[in-house]
Amino acid sequence: MRYYIGIDGGGTKTKFTLANENGKVLTSTTKATIHYLQCGLEGLSERVQEGVGTCLKNTDLNITDIAHIFVGCPGYGDIVRDTPRIEKAIQIALQTIPHSIGNDTDNALAGALAGEIGICVIAGTGSIGLGIDDHGKRFTSGGWHHAFGGDEGSAHWIACRYIQEYSKQSDGRRPKTELYHSMNRNHAFEDDTDMLNYVANVLAFDRTQIAAMAEELSPLARYNDAPALEIYRDAAYELGEIVTAIYTNLHYVETTKVSYAGGVFKSGSSILTPFKESLMDIDCEVVEPIFEPSIGSVILALKNDGIAVTDAIIDTLKTTQD
Repeated sequence: MRYYIGIDGGGTKTKFTLANENGKVLTSTTKATIHYLQCGLEGLSERVQEGVGTCLKNTDLNITDIAHIFVGCPGYGDIVRDTPRIEKAIQIALQTIPHSIGNDTDNALAGALAGEIGICVIAGTGSIGLGIDDHGKRFTSGGWHHAFGGDEGSAHWIACRYIQEYSKQSDGRRPKTELYHSMNRNHAFEDDTDMLNYVANVLAFDRTQIAAMAEELSPLARYNDAPALEIYRDAAYELGEIVTAIYTNLHYVETTKVSYAGGVFKSGSSILTPFKESLMDIDCEVVEPIFEPSIGSVILALKNDGIAVTDAIIDTLKTTQD
């Protein structure tokens, strides 16, 4: 029996999934992010080694039992000159284990469409999209750094819009809505300027912690708070632009399947309805993701070892995923 590990790295955490050649998931574990700009190259090596080690320990397997590992590494390929450094760091971690490396978008697309062609947009801590067409051509859109307004439609972007809206309601530029009162309640602000202290000193402008504030907007949208709904509409438009850019730069023979990944989409219809509306001008079908990106990384580990991912393997992955 041959065994495979898929590594799904994100801006916040990394999931390691070990499965056999038939697609049976045997164990998984979650570690901190392996984004080299956040944890450094040494941290990248250490966390990859730690996650693989945990999977092996959980299954009583040895390094020699692993046929292939696919590493979906956030940030991989974004800065071309850093690519060899990332590859070396992963090589140090995996040593003689056969492996291949891609971006975390590869995992998302492979998982969402179970290894088939199409487009997937990720809206988690950050945002980015990837498409692969009938000719195997790839195109990526979005994903530019949040420091200068990139990662549009992501949780961090939504949270920043949420904070901005609060500040405008606080100082009279916009009428106060439930959004304003809700933030004060959620964080026990006694004075509106406590928001500055919270973001600057408590969160220390940390990207991940700020992004987590986006979750507060979902119940406000269900409450039909107008500014909250507007923020979701704008986020959906930005994500739709990413998909449209990918679509127009690739060539699909038939109606293109478009799927999604990331915590922003857990907001349900607040984001999905305007997202679908933003794509009405292109020939696509928005479909629910079949798998999480973590299973996508397993699919890519199998494929990159020459294993044909059959319907039987897909069914086994569905019944054994955690």
